[in-house]
Amino acid sequence: MIDPKKTYEERMSAAFNCSVVNGRLYNLHSSADAVLSTVFTKIHSGQVPIGIQQILTDVPDDLFGKIGVKRATNVDVKKEVGGHLGYKDGCLEFFYKIPSAY
Repeated sequence: MIDPKKTYEERMSAAFNCSVVNGRLYNLHSSADAVLSTVFTKIHSGQVPIGIQQILTDVPDDLFGKIGVKRATNVDVKKEVGGHLGYKDGCLEFFYKIPSAY
């Protein structure tokens, strides 16, 4: 869980933890995801799930690993998937947005 409401230092810490991902880190998000927008926020009060908005936008892009953080490539898939249960059926519609996706 990467909470965009946290401080810059806390977001940088999350970006550091994401650096274990080999290659690019993609965040596919849909603001129409009612499950994450309602159910998740009721269970985890005060936190924002990563699947409904962009994440780590203020983290520097560190492609060569000099500072040891990972910036997410945010992909809005609202049009292709709609809500939470649409990812499976909509994946062929958004895979083209992700280089080397298969």
